[in-house]
Amino acid sequence: MKWTWIGAQGVPPAAMLEALGLEPAPDRAPGGWRDAEYMMRTFPDEWTIVISEARLKLDAALPAVAAVNEGVTIGCDATTVVMASEVRVYENGQPLWSASHDPEDDMLNLDVQGEPPARLAALLAEARAKTEEHDEVDFVFDVAMNLVAERTGFMAEPDQHRDWTPLRKVKAQAVQGASSEGPLAALLRVFGLKR
Repeated sequence: MKWTWIGAQGVPPAAMLEALGLEPAPDRAPGGWRDAEYMMRTFPDEWTIVISEARLKLDAALPAVAAVNEGVTIGCDATTVVMASEVRVYENGQPLWSASHDPEDDMLNLDVQGEPPARLAALLAEARAKTEEHDEVDFVFDVAMNLVAERTGFMAEPDQHRDWTPLRKVKAQAVQGASSEGPLAALLRVFGLKR
């Protein structure tokens, strides 16, 4: 399983969706976070999360949302196929800290940039001890994600919430000045059968 999610605290959901080029999909019923290509849910403390299993690109999407949020914006990208994970945190539109785990480099390593909360070190020490005790299980994978879950109220795992809002890409608007005639009328005009 692979997923990417972005969470913003205090930003109006409409502004977040505009930054991501998404809109509610009125033809889809609410459901779990894996029931559509993009889903959105608001959590306590004004956290809005947008998640996608394969379509959200953290490199472009996270800075776009952070640019419209004066508060904290968090992005997470993870795959259980290779147990790789990454968390990036922005504040006031600027990168604050990040942590990434790639077990192919080192199962015990968490590459940390910036200044994360002090609690990260304690979570990492605990995960490393568990990983060394159970050498086939990668506990470091979840460390940064667990830390941001404490803040946002969301962890990407099977959950019982069925009130996620399905989203879709914003449909392209008609080019200004373009003809509003349908394709048949345009074809008839090409052949001189319509003026």
